[in-house]
Parts: sequence; C-alpha cells; structure tokens
Amino acid sequence: MQILKFLVCFALVNLATDAISQNLLEVINKSEEAAFDIRTFSSSGQVIGQASGFFISSDGLAITMGDIFQEADSALVRTRNGKDYLVSRVLSTHPQTNMTLIKVEPFKNRRFDFLNPSKTTFLENEELLALTHPDDPESGASLSKIDLIRYSPFVSRSGIAESVVGSKSNGSALVNRRGELSGVLWSIDNHKKKVVYNAYLLNDTNWVTVNTLVRDLKYKSNVVLKLNSGLSQGIAFLLCDENVEAAKVLSRYLRVYPNDDFGFLIRGWARVCYNNMVGSRSDFDEALRLNAKAYLPYYFRGLAELDEKKLASAKTNFEICIARNSHYAPAIIEMAKLRLKEGVSLNYVLQTFDLALRYDTLNAEVYYERARLLNTYAYNESKIRSNINKAIYLNPNLIGVFTIRGMLSFSNKNYSDAIKDFNMALDKDPNDVHALYNRGISNYNMGLSSRACADWFKAGQLGEFKAYDYLSRYCK
Repeated sequence: MQILKFLVCFALVNLATDAISQNLLEVINKSEEAAFDIRTFSSSGQVIGQASGFFISSDGLAITMGDIFQEADSALVRTRNGKDYLVSRVLSTHPQTNMTLIKVEPFKNRRFDFLNPSKTTFLENEELLALTHPDDPESGASLSKIDLIRYSPFVSRSGIAESVVGSKSNGSALVNRRGELSGVLWSIDNHKKKVVYNAYLLNDTNWVTVNTLVRDLKYKSNVVLKLNSGLSQGIAFLLCDENVEAAKVLSRYLRVYPNDDFGFLIRGWARVCYNNMVGSRSDFDEALRLNAKAYLPYYFRGLAELDEKKLASAKTNFEICIARNSHYAPAIIEMAKLRLKEGVSLNYVLQTFDLALRYDTLNAEVYYERARLLNTYAYNESKIRSNINKAIYLNPNLIGVFTIRGMLSFSNKNYSDAIKDFNMALDKDPNDVHALYNRGISNYNMGLSSRACADWFKAGQLGEFKAYDYLSRYCK
C-alpha cells in the first residue's frame, strides 16, 4: 500500500515540490482512515453482499450502498487498519442513487476518522482520489478523472468517469486535493463508465427514513423496495446515455415492484430519449395514477412536448409542475424561456432565473441563459462574463457557452483568446455557425488567411450568408 500511495501522490503533483507531495500524502493517509469495506451476512453466516463506504461523523454515521442489505441478517465494516465493527441500523436511504446512511457501533467509545463534504463541486477533467475496495485492481486507491458532467432529475449535477474497478467499490468516497469528500462512486457491474454522485446529495430532500435494525430489514417489504438498486441502475444508464438499457433495467425492476411511481417515471423519460413516445406517455400516466400528487411527470411531459414543438401544451405541463412544486428549478427555467417567447419583459425573465438559482445553485443552464439574454438584449460585459464563466465551470458541455465567451474576447479585439474559445465551441458542436463565422474573422485579423477562408466557407454552407461576403472580398 505504501508503494501505491507514492505512485498516486506522484501522479497528482506531477513533479511538484516536496512540500506539496508531503501534503498530498497526508491527505491520502487521513482520507484512507475514514474509508472501509462492508460485508453483509445471511442468518447462516454466509457473505451475501459487499461494497465500500466511508464515515461522515466520528460517532459511526457512515455512507455505503443500500442493495447489500436487502436480505441481510447482519453486517460488518472493516476499516483500512483491519478492524471489524458491527453495523447496528440502517437509518435512511436515497433510492435514486442507492446511497444509504448506516450506524456503525464503535468499541469502548472509539471515535472514527471521517470525511467532511467539500464546499465546492467537482469539475470536468478534475482528478479525484477514489478510496476503492481493497480487492479491486488498484488495491484500495486510484485516481479517477471526471470525464463528463451530466444532469438528471433526482441526482442533479453528476460526473462520469472511466475505471476498471468492480461493484465492490460502489460506495467509495472520492476526495479532492484538500482531503474533502467530493463525490460517491456508483457503477453497473462490468461497466467501464462509473457515475460519480455529488457530495451535495448527502443533504438532498429525496432521502427516505428507514431507522431499522439490520436483522429486521428483510421483514419490511416497503423498506426492501427502497433498498433495491434497480432504480439507481436505470438512472445510471440514463446518465451514461444508454437509454434503451435504462428502460430494460427499469422494466425488470417494475415487474418486481409494479407500484413504484418513480420506476415508471424514469422509464418514461428513458423512452422519450429514444423516441418511444407512445410508451413514455403510458409510463407518465401510470406514474400519476400511482401518485396523484406527483409533479415530475408534468415536467417530463413538458420536455417531450418541447421536442415536438407543441409549445402551448409544454407550457401547461410546466405550469402544473411548478404549481405542485414551486421550488423545482428546471421547470422554472423552461417556463421562463417560454414566457420570453411570449414577449414578457427581460427583467421578469432575469428575476425568474434568479429564483431558480435560489433553489438549485448548481444549475449551469441558468447561468448560460442569463449570459445569453444579457448578450442579446442588454449588453453588460462584466455580468455576461461572470455568468458565462460560472456556466462553463459547472458544465462545459453546454452548447454555446464557449461561443458567448469567445464573442466577449472578439469584441475587445483579443483575437487569440477568442480563437481558443471558438475552438472549444466547435469541439462541442462542429456546426456552430456563429463560432465558425467569428473564428474566421479572428483568424483573418491574426494573419491566418487560409484558416479564415476555410471557416467562412463552412459557415456559408451552414447558412451564414454573410460569410460569402468575406469569401468574395478576402479569399481567392
């Protein structure tokens, strides 16, 4: 393990100073002491489930995966120093991620080392230290890079990372360079793409109280339902853009739990994503039949109606969603965008976006929309730059974010920085005609005539007819 610590530390600092290396080694040592692996047992003592976990308080409160408790009679956690502790109770669970809060009983009032949640969210391309299961290939620790940022109802802002670790590492803590809890690892068996759930979800409103002794869990069918991993697997497939697989997993889940409205809701959205509109409508209807007070079916219906250009129907669905949950930021954002098309004032829309941010501070789309509106209707460079930088920080994959920032540099005749942002925009969307057209002008002003002409030619083909003026004037 000491060799692994050295290699991980070396990879993180990449030839940094000895002082920084020592600090990171301290972070690894401290974080490792808060991690554990957990086993659940049948009444005969047979191991029936394994996962990873970590302490979040000194008195034994800890996070791990809930599905391993479904048939359990007892459970033990083993800390990295090889000591075993009994798990007494399952306190609460988060069905959409399978994260579960447990109580571990210490010996002789022992205090456990624990992780504090980070006050800042992880970034795309950020490397985090994953405290994985000791039996996995990295033997208890590995570097995981956040490859992609994704958003989804119930789980908000999540990350996608690639790793060879197996399901025993589900529930592993991912810590940043300050030694703070940044995310929780969750994966589907034998799937290289791993979902990294945000540490902010520890304070999410979707947690369900269980507060049951481990040995009594299997006798409570309503509790066992909440510990099933089918729902979280479906959401994980959705986050990985594997929508058909998500629907298949959720179909199997619903055969066992046909009265779970969440299951129908998520399967309905998976079906929308692969254009099974008939099936999706049926699922949303069933979700509402099972839970007449639900609000998310109306949000999903609204998104589906937007895709079909049925704006009036979409607006009605968003209105119902907001009436049932006035704090649901994604519906508030969509409603504001529709109202803008109807001609409401810019101030009204901006105030509505401010309201959405009050309820969801990690929603990158709000910052993007604010920047876009200010850029179009009320140019204010400092406010535009502040909002677009925040949008890029939270989700650099939003189409158009780098184009807006590139235009700010372009307006200031900072063509080198403009080209960098236009390049990023075109990496995300090769047909971004505004980025092509303005990169062409930037290239020309930098003396790169051949590149400029190539950009204008493609922009013209995509419908930006002003590009042909530049082609005829400056290109052979």
